[in-house]
Amino acid sequence: MFDRVRYKSNALSQLKSNWKNSVLITAVSAVLLLVIKVPSLAGGLEESDYTNIIAFFAFFVLISALTGSFLKLAKENKAVTFDDFFENLLLWLKSFQAAFWIGLYLFLWSLLFFFPAVVKFFAFSQTLFLINEYPKLGIRKAMKISRIMTNGYKGDLFVMALSFAGWLFLACLTGGIGLLWLLPYAETAFANCYLELKKQALQSGKISSEDFSRY
Repeated sequence: MFDRVRYKSNALSQLKSNWKNSVLITAVSAVLLLVIKVPSLAGGLEESDYTNIIAFFAFFVLISALTGSFLKLAKENKAVTFDDFFENLLLWLKSFQAAFWIGLYLFLWSLLFFFPAVVKFFAFSQTLFLINEYPKLGIRKAMKISRIMTNGYKGDLFVMALSFAGWLFLACLTGGIGLLWLLPYAETAFANCYLELKKQALQSGKISSEDFSRY
């Protein structure tokens, strides 16, 4: 059963005593991205394509590190720390590979129509959680497991994503500052969702614990 209300409620409970570090870590990620992106703006039009690609992969690596941090909060109910965040950044190569493969698949599906690409986006949505929880898991394997876990739930994931639209609008009204609170909330809620989807997939026999140790 998919219960987005419970996932979001659990996230707020888990963040109750963790807002300070969660917001600070998100702010650090934003600053790091700006440090990478600002030179691209100064580089002029000729360099913009290359630097935008670099910024895209940097964004993906930082999001992956945040994903790992808030996954630990949802899974172990332990405080979010900078040590965890920087430790997750060490998985940058894996995150880079994930960005490449997911980006490639979504691009190819978008050549057909927009809707199939959206469907595939949610099919691969658990990949970053998987590679953060199981660092030795191969990217293609993680993508395959993500497809299995989200089978029958992509519509629910879409609705859950839409449920943050109002908060996103309000965050934008603050000049983006509200995103420092919204992102930890959304990441933790989706981390709770991931743990539940994985649990259901294991219980139903769609995947086994051995799958997480295979490349």
